[in-house]
Amino acid sequence: MKHRRAWMGWAMPAVIAMCCLAVVPAWSAEQKADDAKAPAATGPIGEEKVTAQQQLEFRQRKVIAHMRELEERMFRLSELIRETEPENAARLMLALEKARKELIVDDMKDVLGDISQNRLDRSAKQQQKVVEKLEEIRELLLSTDLDMQMQLARLRKLNEAIKKLDKVIEEQARQNDRGDELSDKQNKGAPLGKAPQQLGEDQKANQRSTDDLKESLKDVESKDGKAGKSLGKASESMGGAAGKLGEGNPKDAKGDQSDAKKKLEEAKKDLERQRDELKKQLEDMIRAQLMDDLYQMLDAQRKITKQTEQLGPLVKGGNEQAVLGVKSLGPEEQRIDRMMDKTLRLLEETDFSIVLPPALRAVQRQVIYVVADLNAGRANTFVVAAEKQIERDLELLIDAIKSSAPPPNQSQGEGKCKSCGQDKNKLVSELKMLRLLQMRVNGETVEADQRRAQDGDLTPLMRERIGTIKAHQQEVREATEKIHRMTCKHCLES
Repeated sequence: MKHRRAWMGWAMPAVIAMCCLAVVPAWSAEQKADDAKAPAATGPIGEEKVTAQQQLEFRQRKVIAHMRELEERMFRLSELIRETEPENAARLMLALEKARKELIVDDMKDVLGDISQNRLDRSAKQQQKVVEKLEEIRELLLSTDLDMQMQLARLRKLNEAIKKLDKVIEEQARQNDRGDELSDKQNKGAPLGKAPQQLGEDQKANQRSTDDLKESLKDVESKDGKAGKSLGKASESMGGAAGKLGEGNPKDAKGDQSDAKKKLEEAKKDLERQRDELKKQLEDMIRAQLMDDLYQMLDAQRKITKQTEQLGPLVKGGNEQAVLGVKSLGPEEQRIDRMMDKTLRLLEETDFSIVLPPALRAVQRQVIYVVADLNAGRANTFVVAAEKQIERDLELLIDAIKSSAPPPNQSQGEGKCKSCGQDKNKLVSELKMLRLLQMRVNGETVEADQRRAQDGDLTPLMRERIGTIKAHQQEVREATEKIHRMTCKHCLES
């Protein structure tokens, strides 16, 4: 039995991962035309015919049921193998948490609603998002680097805890101000009415929020974490303040309220410390993941560019098969777009780089233009040039990320600014990407200027394009300012 459970723990995540792709919405964008044309099914005599739309609704309901069953199986299996296969049990729980956080079942219900209202185009778009989320869960279940996934999950929880704590601190500050007002009135002998008791109830509510937050940190805090203890002390002070306010004595509650806010701020400071330390630990793993992602994008783009170049002359000669071949490259290019979305989410979670997110988005904009060209069957020299530009940009980003890592022979402390301690390798990497980002925005500006000269009048579409470029230039400026704030005048000295 023990060996059987061990085998299940090793194999079942892979089985469930394959199930994730089976649990897809009832129809795809490519199927919808055929489904709409399909003849309605006939039932027994005297019963209404089942329409194609009703068939789709039935299939989508089955998909929702399958997804719910999959979530339940992941939970039960993780419980079953927790002792024999703790790593795979953790993997299953991570996948379950992600499925619920991404609201996949709710998205599937939205698809069902769109089918019921015969909004097929909208349903197809929503369906694609669901498939992408399922693919991410499959990748998580099959990931060979579980440690990074678990650390990322902890980072997300720390960030969520800090956001919740910010709200608790904000509310406590509001209550402290209100307490000061009531205390002043009490000193002057003014009537207070039920105001202290009402504030006491507010204090109890904030105390409950603090207790809930403390409870949620049990599996998140590091061994040396002090945030939980600080929250516990803050809760005690809140309880004391609530009791005194309930007695109609805001003056005596002031000290407890002040202590509560102080302990909350201490908790936040410690959570931020833990988060920053975790980011530092993740740095090498994130760098390796980013390199792998960008190399995959580059390999995919090179293959698409090669095929576009081969099909271009045939398309120019009017070969219909060649046009279809070019159109088939559109979905492949769109896969690169989706890979970039995934990478951007990782960057946003980890704050790995200041400039890489806007720089990658600049490359992504070019990818989106190429997708549109390929879907339209265009394979001219302009399309090929755009594809090759994407390749060069990806190569530059890969080179920049490589340069952010310290050389193997670099000793600890070497490569840092002696004045402010800034990592010079990371600074050079950021500047390389900043240059790329400015070049892309400049290219967009030149292209818009040329098109405006051709159009003559400043059309509404051109106004919108200029506004978009302005926003992109603002991204460059903001990134530059962030780099400036994190450096000193000695950072680039040899």
